[in-house]
Amino acid sequence: MADTPEARVKKRIRELLAGVLYRQPTTGGYGSSGQLDFTVCVNGRYLGIEAKSIESSYGKRGPTALQWAEIDAIRAAGGIAMVVDEDNLGDVKTVVDALQCDAVHIAKRISWSSTDRFDRPEKTVIDEPQPTVRKRAKKEK
Repeated sequence: MADTPEARVKKRIRELLAGVLYRQPTTGGYGSSGQLDFTVCVNGRYLGIEAKSIESSYGKRGPTALQWAEIDAIRAAGGIAMVVDEDNLGDVKTVVDALQCDAVHIAKRISWSSTDRFDRPEKTVIDEPQPTVRKRAKKEK
């Protein structure tokens, strides 16, 4: 497996989630696009984490339109969703600790600041081509 900048962020997140129930859903062909990289359950609370890397040009842009839709859906359902990169890795532990102490308001405030750093894409969810469509289009050119 390639050691990409985002893979290093995900590895560090896994280390910070030690002892907590989490999954990394795979979307390639079987799941739905837009899923966040980690689904976590802490003290009965849902936490979604999207990993990005500031070292990659793609990661600097933040979540895709589909990922923003997932973040919005998680929050609308009362869950917590955050975007994590090299600059805010420590927030994962802070949010987990807050949830373990039932300090949901603190966890939500931190999660909102993690996403406020990124602009939402101008494209709507429907307008944005799926990753496989983008790759196919590049090959055809």
